[in-house]
Amino acid sequence: MRLFKPFIRLASLALFGVVSMSSLAQMEGIFTGNYIIYSGGIGDPQKPISNEKKIAIEIDGKAAKEIFNAIGPDVPDVCGATADLRIRKKNDGALSCSRSLKGEYRCHIGFDLQSGKSIGGVVC
Repeated sequence: MRLFKPFIRLASLALFGVVSMSSLAQMEGIFTGNYIIYSGGIGDPQKPISNEKKIAIEIDGKAAKEIFNAIGPDVPDVCGATADLRIRKKNDGALSCSRSLKGEYRCHIGFDLQSGKSIGGVVC
């Protein structure tokens, strides 16, 4: 029985590792979207310059739906929200997702490419 216990521990760790990896695989995928590299503000983007480059990324489709569902709940009375458009935000808007009544999902993120810091990826 003493020799059997280490085997059980090893088998448990191996099983846990397989379960962990398979659950991660379910959250992987290719996403679609758009991006812009710019300087200035997101509301008035300018051509990027050497000392100021930012990126705004729009994710849509299945990935946006998964993100939208993960970050809930809706933010009431926020810029852009209407009866036809639900909005969810995190980190003061650095991550922003929307869902239309038609079931279209979009998420926006942004980064300052000089510092690597997360910034908003959409005007509001």
